[in-house]
Amino acid sequence: MPVNAASGPAADLVPGRWLDRTVELLIGSGALADTGEWADCALVAGPPGTGRSAVLGSAEKRLRDAGADVVAGLPKQLVVECDARSPGRCPIVVADDLHTWPAGLVDDLVHRLDHGAVRLVASTEERRREPRIAALIARARRSDTLLARRPMSTGQVIDAASRSGLALTPVEAAHIRRTCGGASALIDVVLDAVYGDDIEDPEAVHELSPVDIAARISRDWHHRLLGDLDDDTLDVLVLASSGGRLDSHTVAALLDLDPADAAVVVDRARGTGFLSPRDRFLPALTGTLRDVVGGMRIDAVQRRVALAQLTSGTMTADDAIRAVDAGLTDPRIVETLCAAAGDAPRDRAAALLATAERGGGATEVLRPRRARLALGGGDVVAAGALIDEVLVGLRAPSDQAADAVVVASEVATAAGRATHAADLFRWLGADHCTGHRPAAVAVLLAVGDRRAAQTFGVGGTGPPSTLRHAHGTVIRYLLGGDDEEVSGDAVVHAWAAVGDAVTLRACVWPVFASAIQRGENDAARALADILEPTSADRQGLLRTWSAVAAGDLAGLDIEQTTDPARIAVETRPDRRLRWAAAALGVARIAGRKDLASPLWRMIAPTVATMEVALFDLLVLGECRRVAMWLGDADRLDRQLTAVDNLLAGFDSGSAWQRVWQTVRDEGAHVATSGSSPTTVVDGPLTEREAEVARELLAGYTYREIGDRLFISAKTVEHHVANIRRRLEAGSRSELMAAIRDAGYH
Repeated sequence: MPVNAASGPAADLVPGRWLDRTVELLIGSGALADTGEWADCALVAGPPGTGRSAVLGSAEKRLRDAGADVVAGLPKQLVVECDARSPGRCPIVVADDLHTWPAGLVDDLVHRLDHGAVRLVASTEERRREPRIAALIARARRSDTLLARRPMSTGQVIDAASRSGLALTPVEAAHIRRTCGGASALIDVVLDAVYGDDIEDPEAVHELSPVDIAARISRDWHHRLLGDLDDDTLDVLVLASSGGRLDSHTVAALLDLDPADAAVVVDRARGTGFLSPRDRFLPALTGTLRDVVGGMRIDAVQRRVALAQLTSGTMTADDAIRAVDAGLTDPRIVETLCAAAGDAPRDRAAALLATAERGGGATEVLRPRRARLALGGGDVVAAGALIDEVLVGLRAPSDQAADAVVVASEVATAAGRATHAADLFRWLGADHCTGHRPAAVAVLLAVGDRRAAQTFGVGGTGPPSTLRHAHGTVIRYLLGGDDEEVSGDAVVHAWAAVGDAVTLRACVWPVFASAIQRGENDAARALADILEPTSADRQGLLRTWSAVAAGDLAGLDIEQTTDPARIAVETRPDRRLRWAAAALGVARIAGRKDLASPLWRMIAPTVATMEVALFDLLVLGECRRVAMWLGDADRLDRQLTAVDNLLAGFDSGSAWQRVWQTVRDEGAHVATSGSSPTTVVDGPLTEREAEVARELLAGYTYREIGDRLFISAKTVEHHVANIRRRLEAGSRSELMAAIRDAGYH
């Protein structure tokens, strides 16, 4: 049998061209007859719905029109009809769905082909594991008379719709393709229905979108196709939908089949067109498969798959989700889900942890993690609801209760309930708070309970690991007054060594605010660089506060930073208030009352009723300055009394007492002058650096300057280092001269 030399792979041939060539090759007519080329077998191969039968029908008509002797009909009639033909005549058998024919009849057909008694044009699903069908496909491929029908692409759906006069968006076309599994015949039905053709109620259909029409029609179509499959093939499809591997040995083990039989069943499942090239069941058809097979049967197969995956150690997060949905519980499934949650985006992580809880995971362990994720997304209410479900089950303080208490405290702090947050740690007690000491110290200091904070701050007896050292450094920085030897730089170095440690997250704002209050602006900026990812749309909260504290608005978009709409999108109450106060500071430094007024109107009611916490004196102080500037100071009278009560437990020379007195003094100045308060003086130095510079010129030592300005000698040394850097001075004499040259006297 000569091989046709036509160019191009058979799969790329359009049906019309393939039909013309196939008819000529089968009946030996036309231009090809002169070359001596002919064929005895032509096949249209592909999954259901790809138009195999339509192409075969066209082939039969063309063969009859060309005068060929065509035999078509039921398989049982084939042998009788072929044998009844007169000698010398070679009938052309037209066979639809050849893969469904009995093996004996296909063997007889092949025998007749081999002896030149018949020729064949047929449609079939691809079968690699059925030798008879595979041999016929190979025979047609050698003759270049194989037309491989494939699922349509999104572009082909758009083209088909365009030919029907319908304009589909790429998104609509992609959805229709997925819903229909790419089946061209089904897509044609959908496109016809969009125009109301061949349906009882066209107006009702036209009220639906093309996507909705596709969903409605394809559901019935696929239900019928799946319903025609045998049980073993359906089980393989269920196995694929459950994430199981479709190699013959795995299928045989999971479905109790002989490996050879399993290979054949898998081949049939692949021929249905319901599997992707990677043997995954088409997601759009999962619901229909469940309708046909039944939930109990699917769950049983999924449990088998999950147990096999657990045994082999190949379970993925998606596999684990399916296992839990099937009712399987196992610590290894929970472990898989929790591990995946650690690397997943917030929403995905929350869903994985919720599934882990359904799969038997401990509520007291998983709920705090879920609550912290909700809090990270700004949903304080949801976070509170999740953690409260854990708290109500706690009967006594314990090490196991610590995580829940810490998260509950974070939620309370985010909601502006500092006293509630402190009460939670008081209930837990210092003995059960070993790994969360920094958070406890910060929370207790926030409400002015310095004695309790010192109790929680006492370290254990373990070795000074990197994290333990960072904990201790942060605690000493927060607890120590101006005489404490720990500097902001030391905190930055210790924190940088552990990165974004979960046990330090609750201390980010307290440490940052402390650094600003102590005048350690460089340390505050360094902390912001460690903890605040660069934002493409706006500067981070800590960086904005650093700019306000330094009085340096360079690099800030003032209009954008002070836009109330941008601040309103922040859902966490504490962060929204801190953003608004920072924006007020920007407007104040820029001298823009037009920007400050709408911001103040937005947050004034909240500020007037907020529970005063130590580390938000930075926020309240800025609001106080702006309120005085805008002539609305009376609104904060109650808060001033609350601050005085809060600071009563601190030494009179503490940074907090001193800074708040500065706020009061600035307010009085603004009230009498009406000018905008400012935190910097003319020149290269900040206000605090200028104060230190003047004391240096007066001849005071570092300790004496510290006593006069109510700061530690270490902090004075830090400010002097900044002054040297800003004025580019080396020796002490150069420093003094540079200070005088800069205009400080």
